[in-house]
Amino acid sequence: MLMIQQGPAAGPKLKKIIDSNFCDGIIWDPRDLTSSRINQYIRENIEYEDLVKVMEFKQYYQQFDNSDKKKLKDYPEFPKELIDRAFLRRQENLEELVHNNIDFQQSVELDYLCTPTFYIESFGHRIIERVLETWQKNITYMNSHEDSNPLFATMVISENAFSNYDYINEFLEDLEDFSEELEGVYFTVDRNEMSSLRHKFDLAHLTNILQFIYDLKVMGFKVIVGYTSVEGLLYSSVGADYVGTGWFYSLRKFNRVQKGLPPEKAFGIQKKRYTSIKVFSEVPLQEAIYNVGARSHPIILDNCSLDRELILETPIDILNSNDCYLQHFEEMYKYVQIFDSLPDVSDKTNKVLNLLEEAETNIQLFNNLPNNTYTINSGHIKQYSDAIKSVKEANFI
Repeated sequence: MLMIQQGPAAGPKLKKIIDSNFCDGIIWDPRDLTSSRINQYIRENIEYEDLVKVMEFKQYYQQFDNSDKKKLKDYPEFPKELIDRAFLRRQENLEELVHNNIDFQQSVELDYLCTPTFYIESFGHRIIERVLETWQKNITYMNSHEDSNPLFATMVISENAFSNYDYINEFLEDLEDFSEELEGVYFTVDRNEMSSLRHKFDLAHLTNILQFIYDLKVMGFKVIVGYTSVEGLLYSSVGADYVGTGWFYSLRKFNRVQKGLPPEKAFGIQKKRYTSIKVFSEVPLQEAIYNVGARSHPIILDNCSLDRELILETPIDILNSNDCYLQHFEEMYKYVQIFDSLPDVSDKTNKVLNLLEEAETNIQLFNNLPNNTYTINSGHIKQYSDAIKSVKEANFI
């Protein structure tokens, strides 16, 4: 299922996406919206009743000195001290972290509650002990208050943490102790490279991320993966119940620098793009469609509402950016629904491999168009295929 990864400038974007029924849920971000504003959205729009609602309090911003906390710093429940080794050694700090985290979430109408969120650089670091301890305190606190809300363990994990599966296996063994108490795991991968290739992954990292999702599902957990783009379909194929995506690029690919860890200058105006699973990419409208013309349409356009404007060659400056963001959700939702309709991981992974094969063919067709000066990079297609095939082979899928 597809969730909105709520971010800045939310109002009209949320309305368009929800009115169009292009999502199944929403991950609220109190860094950009106050809890009272979130409640106002929920009260004033009956459509929110049918959405799965989650909110992450993002305590990990206090693990980084000088991070851009935005509205987080104004909440009395948000930790005031830097979350470092000294902080984590004190039991009273962990207990206060848990209590404040639950109290804050209970100020909003949610379907799932989240544990405090830590940033994990490596599954082999000692912080893992404190993370597990905090989760246990969270469970104990909720049980003592007879709070039966489903609880998700939440983490932001460095992509580099997926370079060694031995440490991940040890973590999963510890996590198994929580299988009766936790509803699921919500994690975000910190894509720690700033490659200009939007969908590029390290193959070993991606393979291990997919294996991690698969293992969590085998253990009986529900899985939410945040901040995804087209690779979210790979996550869905190996068992992720929900994938989050957003309107801005920074809501589709989490990077600690772009997310203010530490704060960084703005990254400028984003190009208007078209998300097409026919080429498994987000392509720039100007270079890939307008400059190439009608020859690009059968290769890239995928029967979305925006297609009519593109076929009519409506000037790109007139196109509403929110309509371009809506197209991303329309395309993603269409394919996530396809994966949700398939009965098992074997069918889902076979489907994604078929889509990747078709995308590779379409990219070759596009790149070989006469007088075409724009190239759609296809390197990630092989990465994605190889990663899926590795997981299928390793698990006899």
